[in-house]
Amino acid sequence: MDSQESKFQAFENYDFANDNQYQEGLRTLKKQDDLPLRYFYYTKFHDQFDLNNYNTWKESLINKVNDEPKALTFNEIMELVQSGKEVPGIRTIPNICHTDGQSHATLIPKKKPWELSE
Repeated sequence: MDSQESKFQAFENYDFANDNQYQEGLRTLKKQDDLPLRYFYYTKFHDQFDLNNYNTWKESLINKVNDEPKALTFNEIMELVQSGKEVPGIRTIPNICHTDGQSHATLIPKKKPWELSE
């Protein structure tokens, strides 16, 4: 992780809700908590970073999450199976028998208890 990404991650993880100085500032301004206020406070008292680069980074994280395949519900899977469509994530195993020939046993089988005395 590069230093800019680590700054963004630190900003994401910063506990604004329990920062008394930040909360007092919100009460003084009589404003709701929002990104520009958090950005101003964080860059003033903690670490500097570019807000546009942060927004780009944040959008890329959201896009990564949206690109991940969603889990199908039971009903969705049933619809795919009933319509004959392929279910994602399921391997197709060919319906053939191997023609490599028969295998032959190479180990001598253990004797049964009644065969031990012979």
